[in-house]
Formats: sequence, C-alpha cells, structure tokens
Amino acid sequence: MAFHSVALLFLGVARGRAGDVDGALDVLHAVERAGWFEHRAVWEAWLLPTRARLHAERDEVDEAERWLAEARRRLPEHPHGALAEAEALVAVRRGQAPAATERGVTPVRM
Repeated sequence: MAFHSVALLFLGVARGRAGDVDGALDVLHAVERAGWFEHRAVWEAWLLPTRARLHAERDEVDEAERWLAEARRRLPEHPHGALAEAEALVAVRRGQAPAATERGVTPVRM
C-alpha cells in the first residue's frame, strides 16, 4: 500500500463531505477496485461506510445496503460503530426514523 492510496481515500471522503457525491464515488470506486486496502480494516472502516453513505445520499438505498453488508462481512466487529451514520441515513431513506434515532441520529423534517 502506498501513500497515494490513503491520499485518494481521503480525497474521496472530502469530496463527499463537500457535496460532490458523484466525484467522491468515482474516486472511492477506483480505490476499491485497486484493492489497496484489502484486509486492512482500519482503512476499509473509512472506505466501505463512506460508499454506503454516499449511495444513500443519492437515494440508492439498495446499493447503500449492499455496501453496508459488505462492510459487516469484511470488518471485524469492533469497527462496526463506523457504520452508524450510513445505517441511520439508510433507515431515514427507508422511512424508518425510529431506527435512525436508535443509532443516535435525529431526523430533520423539511
């Protein structure tokens, strides 16, 4: 694993946080496809939940749930707290606000 792989991971995370969901997913897809973080849970705990959250933001809930399932499969149990944000957003998108609040997220009505 090279330094540039971590830099690209955080570029994707930053793009997503800045609202560039499509650009973020493009970068994170390239990172995933390259396989730089396979069997490196500390980095996959950033990559996989971020992909899930971004798909949920695009209202691609089935794809978000697929990435959450992949994260649960690939991550050891202790980093599953990293999934809370994406899980809560998926719950809100599915109209399950009580499930989201159980994860500590208060849905905002607009």
